[in-house]
Amino acid sequence: MTTPGLLNFTVNKNYSPKVAYFFSKQFSIGEPPLLVSAEADTGNDLVWVKCSPCNGCDLPPSPLYDQAQSSSSGELPCSSRLCKALGSRRVISDQCTDDPPLCSYRYVYGLSGDHYTQGVLGTETFTFGDGYVANNVGFGCSDTISGSHFGGTAGLVGLRRGTLSLVSQLGASRFAYCLAAEPNVESTILFGSLAALHTSAGDVSSTPLVKNPRRYTLYYINLLGISFGESRLLIEDGTFATNIIFDSGTTYTFLKVAAYQVVRQAVTSEIQSAGYEVVSAGGGNNKLDTCFEANQQAVEQMPPLVLHFDGART
Repeated sequence: MTTPGLLNFTVNKNYSPKVAYFFSKQFSIGEPPLLVSAEADTGNDLVWVKCSPCNGCDLPPSPLYDQAQSSSSGELPCSSRLCKALGSRRVISDQCTDDPPLCSYRYVYGLSGDHYTQGVLGTETFTFGDGYVANNVGFGCSDTISGSHFGGTAGLVGLRRGTLSLVSQLGASRFAYCLAAEPNVESTILFGSLAALHTSAGDVSSTPLVKNPRRYTLYYINLLGISFGESRLLIEDGTFATNIIFDSGTTYTFLKVAAYQVVRQAVTSEIQSAGYEVVSAGGGNNKLDTCFEANQQAVEQMPPLVLHFDGART
C-alpha cells in the first residue's frame, strides 16, 4: 500500500455492541486455551485449525490443537445447520454420520484442486484480543493437509459472509481489515465498535466493500482505474463494475482480459524501451506471460503501477 489502508466491511444493519475486539494473526482455542497463529481469509467461510495428529502438515511453531485435550470441544452431526452449510461438494458423505456425530469435510482451495484441508467439523471456545470469549464456534479440525498453500500457519479464519464464517457466527455487524504499509508491521482486523475510521487515525485511507447480488457472500471493491507511472491507462469505463473481488487468500491480482491487455502493453513497452526482452515464464495455471530478466536496480527503476479505488489507492 502507498499509505496504510482500511477496508470497511458492513455485514448487516443489526449492530451488536457485544462484539468489539480485534485480532491480528493469533487467538486461542479450547479449554485450557491454546494460542494459535492463523491467516485471515476473506474469500472463504470455513474457520479451521490443524489438529493432532496431522497428515501432510508443515508444522507451525506452536503445538497442534488436540480435541481430546480440550474440555470445551464439541461435535456436530451431519444434520446440523453448520454441516449443511458446507455444501454437498465438501461433505464426505460416506464418512458423515449422526451416530456418533461426525461431519467430515474436504475443503478445496484454488483452481487446481490439489490444495485442500480435510477433517471433522466441531465446536469450540475461541478467545480473541484482550479476552473476548466466544463459545460453541463451529470450526474445522483438520487432520489432513494437501498442497503448499498453508505453510507454517496453524489454520485459516474464514471471514466471508457465509453461514460458517467467523463474522456470521459472531454476529459482528461490521469489521475492518487494516492493512499496514510496512511489511514488518502486523495488520489487524477490527470488529464491532472498533471498526470505525477516525479522523485522528493519521495517514490512513479506506475503501468500502460492496455487495454483488449475484454472489452476495463475497466482498467486492470499486476499482476506478489504473495508472502506470504518471499516466492513467485508457481502460473503458465500466470494465471493473462489481467485478473486483477482495480475497486475502489469493496470491495474484487478476484482471479482465480487456483491462489486462492495456496494462500488459504499457508494462511491455516500458520494459522494451529500457533494453530488456519480455519472456514467457511458464504455463500451467499461472500463465505468466509478461516476465523479463533484469537486475534489482532495473526493477526498482520501473514506474509504479497504481490501482485507484473508491477513496484509496495502492
